[in-house]
This record gives sequence, C-alpha cells and structure tokens, in this order.
Amino acid sequence: MASEVFADFRLVGGTYPYSHDKDLILKNFIDLSAADDDFDPFCLHGKYWEFIKEDIEEAVNKYLNS
Repeated sequence: MASEVFADFRLVGGTYPYSHDKDLILKNFIDLSAADDDFDPFCLHGKYWEFIKEDIEEAVNKYLNS
C-alpha cells in the first residue's frame, strides 16, 4: 500500500529556490497533534480518526522501510 500512496511523492532538488527536508516532511506526515485539536473528519470509508491516523503512520513507516 505504501508504494501506491507515495508513488508521486518525490522531492526534486534544484527546481525551486527553497530546499526540502525529506525527513521533516515525513515526520510532519505523522505528527498529527495539531489535527487532534480540530474536529474529527468525516471519512467516506466510515473510519474513525484514530484509525485514520494509524493508517497514515503505517503508510509512512512502510515507505521509510522500503
């Protein structure tokens, strides 16, 4: 699943005048503390927010370990 989720996730150096920190971007994918204070999203798959967070963390970890 992770390969499909992150298939288009590429950091292209030199294209933009700002640098990208891949590790920081991936960390921010799973740092959902700000979202925890917001309202729970309406999931079209009927999942609760806690399970959505777990799915996101799992996808990022699979990407990191691949």
